[in-house]
Amino acid sequence: MSPDATQTQPGLADIVLQLSQALIDSPDDVHNNASIIKDHVEERFGAPAAGPFDPDVLDQVAPTFMARMDLEHGGITGAPKFPNTPYFEHLWRAYLRSGKADYAASVQLTYTHMSQGALYDHVAGGYFRYSQDGQWKQPDLEKTLYDNALILKGLCHLHGNIPQALYATRIRDTAAFICSELLGEDGALISGHAAPEDATLYAWSQERIASALSDPFQPSDAQRFTRIYGDGKDALPQRLSALELKDPNDELVLSAIASQLAAASAQDRQALKNPLVITSAAMLAVISLVHAGKLLQHPPFVETAKTCFDRLFAHLEHTGQLPHCTIDGETGPDGLLDDYAASGLAAIALACAFDEPAYLQKAERLATAIAEHFTHASGAFMASVEETPFGAVIPVMDQPVPSGNAMAIRLLWSLSRLRDAPHFAEAASQAAIAVGGEIHNNFMGLGSLFAAMEDIDDPIDIAWTPGDYDSETIAWALAPPGALIVPPALQAQHSAAPIQAAHETAGVVLCRKDSQSIDLPERAGAIDALRSARRLAPEMAGGMIL
Repeated sequence: MSPDATQTQPGLADIVLQLSQALIDSPDDVHNNASIIKDHVEERFGAPAAGPFDPDVLDQVAPTFMARMDLEHGGITGAPKFPNTPYFEHLWRAYLRSGKADYAASVQLTYTHMSQGALYDHVAGGYFRYSQDGQWKQPDLEKTLYDNALILKGLCHLHGNIPQALYATRIRDTAAFICSELLGEDGALISGHAAPEDATLYAWSQERIASALSDPFQPSDAQRFTRIYGDGKDALPQRLSALELKDPNDELVLSAIASQLAAASAQDRQALKNPLVITSAAMLAVISLVHAGKLLQHPPFVETAKTCFDRLFAHLEHTGQLPHCTIDGETGPDGLLDDYAASGLAAIALACAFDEPAYLQKAERLATAIAEHFTHASGAFMASVEETPFGAVIPVMDQPVPSGNAMAIRLLWSLSRLRDAPHFAEAASQAAIAVGGEIHNNFMGLGSLFAAMEDIDDPIDIAWTPGDYDSETIAWALAPPGALIVPPALQAQHSAAPIQAAHETAGVVLCRKDSQSIDLPERAGAIDALRSARRLAPEMAGGMIL
């Protein structure tokens, strides 16, 4: 929440003043309301609603998700607009399962408008936290690592399946933004950029552009830049619709201008860096950087991800605890469920990226800590091992942060397959049953939990081995969300026999439900099969025997 009021919501300072005055004027009413809120929290979060998961619910609720989408501007209808990536991922997964083009179109529209509009910083790179209006025109001027990491992940899945020049550019530039602007001195990724007191930092009038540009640019280039991105005195750069450029070189010129403007404001942006490192957000960024680096075949992104993970995991090796956060080298409180789960998933991503079993051992250590310390009697996972004023809180979804339960379930289930460890599968299944009833009570806010449930019900494993085509790149580019990408060195310990035997087949092996697999020795067949992996029939897939 912003400290100051905006057009759409009050500021934190205003709320505190109002509450203080209410306590003075009507203390009994305040205490009564506090008691009601306490009872509600205890009832809502005291224990998750248990129940078996019905896979059919995924397709049953997809139309309801779709009904809330803004079909003109993208995102969820109304204002303010947040980049609610788990929500969008649910619709994208629905498209992959059903092939319904309107699901894909709504997600593409959303990412296109977020990427072309003012939510994206067309000068310095990176996405702002949210848009105060319903058209992506009035961004909140704070940039968080968390939002950029999850938007980057969504862009990777879209671009791999349906390539777009805009998405490729945003993947490269957003990953570069994370690796430069959000990189701490020790190699860990910081939580983000604070909103500047002077909003004109991100505003570029023609006069300011002209004064910042140097050779080979001319005053006419400043005019061209403001014409493309929106005219107006001290206006934020906005590109609100698909760009129609007469000169194909304009895109390159605009990019070069933006680079000069970004350099001119670099020192001011440096002062906005928040030295706080939040473990869960940093580890989610690790996962996204690995995906972006593999998709674009750009190793520096993957190396930055590895350095960040190693820095944070070192705390666990030295102290036995993963911290929730660090600031200027000082560790904060012990890690929460989200921190351990995100770190475990990051370790799996690095293991698969570097074909390095040692990272699987680190993931197993994190998963064991979750199973031993965060498991509630119900089978679900507690958000923290600490007691809150309302008892142990077991949230399924704290919007907009992904559910710790969903990440923990996915971590345990993935490890059960990669390490052939049935005890992790049992813990994941128990947690899924323990929180399964929540889907029926509050499904609109549970996109990430839906994803974890689908991954358990319909696991997809993609093994790749060197062959006559770029099998590794294709596997990373076209793997559907939640799929495991298994490189050669990790295949021997996998629980599925087809994956264990994959090293004998050059190319890609697509495995479903352990016993079903498709050998894909040719590039075109691999691309077609991976694009339709969620829709493959149990017996036949494009003429290939399972």
